[in-house]
Amino acid sequence: MPKKRTDDGEARLARPIATVMRRHWISAPPRLSIYEAQLLMRLAGIRHLPVLFDRALVGVLGHGDLLRAALEQLLLHPTSLAKDLLAAVPVADVMDREPPTATPGESLVDVARRMVDAHLGCLPVVERSGDALLMVGLVVESDLLRIAYAPAGVAGN
Repeated sequence: MPKKRTDDGEARLARPIATVMRRHWISAPPRLSIYEAQLLMRLAGIRHLPVLFDRALVGVLGHGDLLRAALEQLLLHPTSLAKDLLAAVPVADVMDREPPTATPGESLVDVARRMVDAHLGCLPVVERSGDALLMVGLVVESDLLRIAYAPAGVAGN
């Protein structure tokens, strides 16, 4: 029989996202090729890559974006030149230029609902600086799962 939780999961989810967001992440410049981006993502074991220009968030490149771009290049040019073609396509050409974002004060539950409703694997956390959105954190699906299901008293929960 499953053990009944005695901690207050709702209270944990009411906390601001800033309490659990990642403060260190791997990002890419817009000029990085999609070939280099997929190598970086594979080496880092990540599926989402924030795209930053001078610390400002300008887009997000997801694993699905890479797959679509690679398939398009392979269908258009079904030769062994596919790697060279992918190396010539910058991330800026295939990234989501207006990704959904969160702010540090939003609650975990609001961020989680938005991610689930929009089928998002990650959500950059940003603060406005003039016209730019400066990335200050990143929330991924596993962060929310860790908070929701980790035993009470575990660090970060």
